[in-house]
Amino acid sequence: MILAQNIQFKKEEKNILDQISFSIEENEFIYISGSSGSGKSALMQCLCLQEKVNGGSITFQDNIFYDLSQAEKQKIKRTFGIVFQSERLDMKKTVHENVAIPLYINKIYNEQTINETLEIFHLLHVKESSTYTLSTGQRKKLCLAQAIIHQPKVLFLDEPFAFLDEQEMKEIMDILKYIYKTFKITVILSTKDSRVFSLFPQRVLFLKEGRLSFDGTPVNLSSLF
Repeated sequence: MILAQNIQFKKEEKNILDQISFSIEENEFIYISGSSGSGKSALMQCLCLQEKVNGGSITFQDNIFYDLSQAEKQKIKRTFGIVFQSERLDMKKTVHENVAIPLYINKIYNEQTINETLEIFHLLHVKESSTYTLSTGQRKKLCLAQAIIHQPKVLFLDEPFAFLDEQEMKEIMDILKYIYKTFKITVILSTKDSRVFSLFPQRVLFLKEGRLSFDGTPVNLSSLF
């Protein structure tokens, strides 16, 4: 589904990613991990077409990213669900209005879909509440609901557990496992928190100083950091 071949990425002449290669299969759940500054977020941004690689190639369903027109890239982006590190919610809008944005963009607005999605994330009872009034955990859930409501092929999650306590982390991971198994989508999750792996053990791509240092399901997670 996704093939990265010898990708390189620079920012202000600094090497952020160096000769990274891997493949991700359809309906795979995979972690991208590493210490702060290892290149996790940069790799996520390249994979979801937010940044352009300086070398190598990324292929998504036989589409090589650097060969695509802007219109073709936008079409592919609509098949992605993305949750960034920084919340991109409109605090002036209600929960209902925020979660409906992808449906309007894709011209598939459906009230039942909104209700069902909010129910999955335990947010239906605050549907008409202002987003500003939500707790940190509820806002994280709303970001996730917004990312999956249009049934994307790939869900990109960049540090989705930041600023959450252990109970909130477990609750959101349980929801992610449900989404992954129910909707059969590919999930790519970036995190530097090794506690996450024990909640749902899956394949890990581990970055160190911009290079891929491990690809597999680690037995001793702490040894990677």
